[in-house]
Amino acid sequence: MKKIKLAVFDMEGTLFKRSYCFSFIKKRFPKFWRNLCLCLIQESLTTRPFSKSWTLLCQLLGSQASKINKESWEQWCDGGYFDKFKKTLALLKKGEIKEWTPWSYLSDLLGPEACKIDNVLWEEWFTGGYLAQSGEGFASRKFTSAWTLLCDLLGPYASKENKENWDKWSDRGYPGYSEWVIDTIKIHKKYGLTKGIFDAVVNESAEYFPGVAETFQALKSQGITIALVSGGLKAMSDRVAMEYKLEHCFTSAEYFWNSDDTIRHWNCQPSDFIHKKRLVKLLLHDLGISKEQAVFIGDGGNDRDVAQYVGFSIGFNPKLYHEFFWDTFVQQEDLRSVLGTLGISQMPSNSGKLSKSDSSESDGVTKSEFRKFLVGQAGLTENSSRSYITYLNSILLNMQGFAKAGAASNRTPLQLLVESAQVAKSETSFIKALSKPLAGPEGRIGDLTSTAKQFYRFINSTFGEVL
Repeated sequence: MKKIKLAVFDMEGTLFKRSYCFSFIKKRFPKFWRNLCLCLIQESLTTRPFSKSWTLLCQLLGSQASKINKESWEQWCDGGYFDKFKKTLALLKKGEIKEWTPWSYLSDLLGPEACKIDNVLWEEWFTGGYLAQSGEGFASRKFTSAWTLLCDLLGPYASKENKENWDKWSDRGYPGYSEWVIDTIKIHKKYGLTKGIFDAVVNESAEYFPGVAETFQALKSQGITIALVSGGLKAMSDRVAMEYKLEHCFTSAEYFWNSDDTIRHWNCQPSDFIHKKRLVKLLLHDLGISKEQAVFIGDGGNDRDVAQYVGFSIGFNPKLYHEFFWDTFVQQEDLRSVLGTLGISQMPSNSGKLSKSDSSESDGVTKSEFRKFLVGQAGLTENSSRSYITYLNSILLNMQGFAKAGAASNRTPLQLLVESAQVAKSETSFIKALSKPLAGPEGRIGDLTSTAKQFYRFINSTFGEVL
């Protein structure tokens, strides 16, 4: 393998997990949360064995479930409700029921009490039921892409149309990828996707795999250019570009919004399947790099053309039956696992990166307590708290970069930061003392300043007293 000069990454499934964070959606976007619940309910009722469906339904009804279960079970079976329920599900599976909603068949499922349950316990079904309590129903759920998640947030009918589009694509019913993307965006527009929930999915629900920051740092330290090529949302690639200072990102769909947060229009570029290879070829030509000096890291069958084009390819947790076309693959949750395959150290010597002592137990405790403070006291989401830890690491990298040559210390940059926050007379003086690291090459000054302010409050709070 020749010396690598370009590393190209896929986005979803490689940089971002296919599982999403949902806890904040219930509170801030109750309408979309309900839609998501409905989609999962419909899927559960049509895929679980009939013999267990009544238990599932009772769980969905919240605090009244056990009472309904005990008092109505015999009547339900004896009265033929369960048989009617099975017939309803059979028709639903065949697609013969078009206008279906979970609650419209409560009378079929529970008998005479159904109307009362429908009227009195409607809100409790969603706010107090099994699926809605804390998102357990979605905790381990993975979506094929953000496209699918956005459709499910718009409800069962949007989800159904999205599945039909997928089937049409699978049956080669579209002339190209762009037409499928445009039809999907039209579903988003038809069913009322708003900029608020769109931005929340992109910036808060979407979660990086562990090791993304460290992997990019290690590659950059070797003079390797990093690029992103994906058939996904431009807004997601913009997030990656801004947070990790990437200069070459190619994605498919850009949304434009009206003043009322509804979709106004879109711009679509072919950037998936064979187009990934064409874009990488174009970039290599523009940078004056040979394909033998390029590596591609991805996970799906849509990466096959580009994976077989570049000099070396790595499958990162590749999908089943897709392992064969990669030069090699790894089955790890941490993206840093690809570095060893490339013969690159995670912490190159003289690279200005954090020393191994940064991984010490005391630093780990400090960061863990800081995250608890951000969520418990500062009111941030779990996903935002993870971003703040990334910004904190950038401050520490800048501190190490500004350290005087030859200055020896047995304390880590984080320990020095803690001491600085403890002795500072005020938040303002603390920020002033960090002026150089906050304006350093790693990270954006606005993000780092906000993080430094929260860190000062954390150290001088009851949380910080345990350190």
